[in-house]
Amino acid sequence: MITTKKITSDEFAGMREEWNGLLSRADCRSPMLTWEWMFTWWEHYGAGRELYVMTARLPGGWLVGVAPFVLREAVEFRMKFNRIEFIGTGEPEEDETCSEFLDVIVDPSHITEVSEAFVGELAGDDRWGELLVKDVRNNAVVRKLCDSLVGTGGCHVRPVSCDHCPRIELPATWEQYLDSITPKRAERIAYERRRLEREHKVEFKSSRDVAAISDAYQHFVRLHQERWVSAGKTGCFGSEAFSRFLLRVTERLSEKGKLQVSCLMVGDEVVAAYYLFRHADSVYYYNSGVVVDRYSKMSVGNVTLGFIIQEAIENGCEEFHFFKGAVGSYKSHWTEQAVKLISFVVARKSIGQNVVAAIRKGRSVAGGIRDKAKRLLRPEQDQ
Repeated sequence: MITTKKITSDEFAGMREEWNGLLSRADCRSPMLTWEWMFTWWEHYGAGRELYVMTARLPGGWLVGVAPFVLREAVEFRMKFNRIEFIGTGEPEEDETCSEFLDVIVDPSHITEVSEAFVGELAGDDRWGELLVKDVRNNAVVRKLCDSLVGTGGCHVRPVSCDHCPRIELPATWEQYLDSITPKRAERIAYERRRLEREHKVEFKSSRDVAAISDAYQHFVRLHQERWVSAGKTGCFGSEAFSRFLLRVTERLSEKGKLQVSCLMVGDEVVAAYYLFRHADSVYYYNSGVVVDRYSKMSVGNVTLGFIIQEAIENGCEEFHFFKGAVGSYKSHWTEQAVKLISFVVARKSIGQNVVAAIRKGRSVAGGIRDKAKRLLRPEQDQ
């Protein structure tokens, strides 16, 4: 018999080992579902939100499910309603953490019972108007849960977006990886590395212990900000909320060996620093900083990324993940494989939600008409 409960913030704080233990058994693999990421987000972004984390346990207290949600008031078209969202989403744009690969965490042996229990909890709570699900895999548990929720007859679902995250299924050797991509791209990778090493003293180093990461992290922040400021933008560390969040999550993840900061040195200067997660035999590239003007023609970012992928292969990792990247971006130059991510809304069938849905649909149609008109007019303008 599964029992469910909405936990308190204090209970959340004490669940680190239990939470991560469940995640290690679950089919969903994401560094952004770790307790370290989720609880740190709650500490730094929880103001104005209600913790809505549901747990599912077997008799005896064994944890078999966690639905990592928050509840907050949303306003659209001057209409107020309560929205359930994943922890890690819904921040102001300037403070975004860009959490991806989110899901409900469930022990594979109890998916049916846990899903039914969570659906019952959600269906029985009339406080929320919509459930916003962002950046989940096609086969995510939460998608099946939401299908069941819609099946109760009180809700309808609306797709929001579809994105792709390039990934590399890592082979046994670096040479096998180079053989798996186009000859032109493989030669380019080799050429950029040879050129840099021929003209400069080059050293690549990955830091994984707490003390070394603390040092490398400062280089990452500095290089990231220098690059964005030079382009006339604020960069993510222009946000105090994000800066505090990522520093704390870095401390916590590095304590557990789940973080890596990789740096490339040219001479005595750090010219690139990459912030990466290590989770479940996979490496996830989150963010980076690369020197702005010096060595700008030497492709130091690409060279660093090549070293990182090679190191992951040599360490026996199974996958290398980029987070979201547009088709044709530099990320897709490294692989033709990708993980599909979807976002959707499950809304209650109510007068208020029906009005919101109708306005959204109208604006979407109007936007499509405008885009079509622009495409039709463009050839005439170019002549």
